[in-house]
Amino acid sequence: ADFSLGLDFEVTFPHITITRLGIWDDVYGNGLSSPHVLSIYDIATGTMLVQINTLPGTGTLEGGYRYFDLPHELTLMQGTQFSMVVYYPVGNQDTNGNSGPYPPMLGEPNPIFNGDGYGVLSNIGVARYGNGLAFPGTLDTGPENRYHAGSFTYTPNPEPGTILLVSGA
Repeated sequence: ADFSLGLDFEVTFPHITITRLGIWDDVYGNGLSSPHVLSIYDIATGTMLVQINTLPGTGTLEGGYRYFDLPHELTLMQGTQFSMVVYYPVGNQDTNGNSGPYPPMLGEPNPIFNGDGYGVLSNIGVARYGNGLAFPGTLDTGPENRYHAGSFTYTPNPEPGTILLVSGA
């Protein structure tokens, strides 16, 4: 059956700009075997904000995740909650990163927004799942941060006044 897995997070910085979405690249980082859909949803509305359709043999491997450039950058505002969602199609051959063992060359999956160390993002500890290509509305009962299926890269963007203060202008 086809299914979607999500991991929820909150932006804790004035705003961030997301440039790439990523998917855990199986256990050995040897390339995706199946096509997937990567997306970010606004949790409050269930609205998909951005979507990337992947193909086997594409993307850039970094830290065990295979990343894909967004066609347009996505800016997310402080205090809003989102879900990084990965869709697994019927016949999927790729694992979702929530069970080991993990090879030493890749280590355990650690999404970029999981304890970023900069106070920019907060993983709110909620994982979710659902059937088909849609917002996965069923909350998982644990453990926290269960599905390390997807990740993303971002740039923190301070308030405009902060930029002026830092630049000395």
